[in-house]
Amino acid sequence: MPSCPRCDRPLPAPADPADPPRFCMYCGDRLPGSTPPADPQKDETVDVPTQSLAPAAVPPDFADQHPETVGGYALKRFLGAGGMGAVYEAEHEDSGQRVAVKLLSGRLAADPSAVERFRQEGRVASQISHPHCVFVLRADADAGRPYIVMELMPGSTLKDLVDRGGPLPVAEAIARILDVIDGLTEAHRLGVIHRDVKPSNCFVTADDRVKVGDFGLSKSLAADRDDPGITRSGTFLGTVLFASPEQIRGEPVGYDSDVYAVCATLYFLLTGRA
Repeated sequence: MPSCPRCDRPLPAPADPADPPRFCMYCGDRLPGSTPPADPQKDETVDVPTQSLAPAAVPPDFADQHPETVGGYALKRFLGAGGMGAVYEAEHEDSGQRVAVKLLSGRLAADPSAVERFRQEGRVASQISHPHCVFVLRADADAGRPYIVMELMPGSTLKDLVDRGGPLPVAEAIARILDVIDGLTEAHRLGVIHRDVKPSNCFVTADDRVKVGDFGLSKSLAADRDDPGITRSGTFLGTVLFASPEQIRGEPVGYDSDVYAVCATLYFLLTGRA
């Protein structure tokens, strides 16, 4: 079994000997004998959706079979989905306030541990109030279906900026990532790890600043210590291209996992690829 020359960890034999891995699965270093793609321009970064590989890697019920209203909010428009559930633009039936509502996927709603994790993460995220974090307004359940109400971000994301105009100038990339760091610093101060920082979760506001959004996978280190059973050992939650090695392996994560994701996001802003 070959080993990585940098971290000296044993690497599994490739499924296809004619197509060996190009990078170490642990430290990420390029392996000897591997070559970059012949045409770097074709090595495009695809924004892989947030993954939750428990209990099964089954596509979530994105836009179908959702209720018309949840917790007094009328669901107006499907915005997107990830491993945990789907997000809709919604409007409060009394005040007319427009928000984003995230519904736990129907396939996970029958899993008590997934429901409790979703509720806990919503409660944890709702504690964060910072100008560079998307506000979580409420975390509750309606007819047994957990949901999270968030500030609606109608603008573009950092991924959109790069997709439209290519890599950002260094000064602009650093200025925007500093907003991300600002928001995460407050989350970390409160003991919260985001676990899904990536360009498409960093929203550009009307005044051209950046807010970190989608705290749907966030976790509280304090809560995890109080009830470690809620977080499944060996389960990967996150986005492969921007997640730290320990997160992908399902090992315990800390603040440094978010730092890794911030660095990967900055790399994307500067190069246009993961």
